Amino acid sequence: MSRKPARERHLNNVQVLANLIQAQKPVNNGNTSTEIIPDPLNLIMMANEFKEKIVFNGLIYIVVALMFIFFLLLSTFPGWHEEVDDDGEEREVKAFPSQAILSACLLTASASSGFGLISILWQHVNSSATATMAEILTYGAVSGHVGGAAMALGWLSIGLVALACVGLWVMKLSISLIRKLSDME
Repeated sequence: MSRKPARERHLNNVQVLANLIQAQKPVNNGNTSTEIIPDPLNLIMMANEFKEKIVFNGLIYIVVALMFIFFLLLSTFPGWHEEVDDDGEEREVKAFPSQAILSACLLTASASSGFGLISILWQHVNSSATATMAEILTYGAVSGHVGGAAMALGWLSIGLVALACVGLWVMKLSISLIRKLSDME
């Protein structure tokens, strides 16, 4: 039992889609007979080539993995607990996270932010260039547009990752400043 290579399986899927469209799209050419015209601009094969050669999801998977590690590290931060002060009063205190965990969180968040920025910028430029190229190659018969909602979601998600990175950086700076000030006293 032999398995077909991935490239051959994808071509078969594209061929099935092209045949399906060909079977469902009869064109009346003015005669009494109906003629079946296949995909004349080869758009299905062009879309497959775009998916295979231009779109690369590997960096997005790296971003997701790094953010998962980030949230695991973030869950180790200490929570609120009650302590008794010198006057005998109970008050809620939150301890600082360790410097190593804070640095590891900052490293994973900044790496995730960098990979995400590269990935979303790459996807945006490639999608816009491919839509423009398809329009030019078909002499305006095909109009391609990059989905605004998809791009907005992509940029928003990377913006939120960058915001988490900046927040951790500010937290690290403020904790180091508080530790320096408490060591002076």
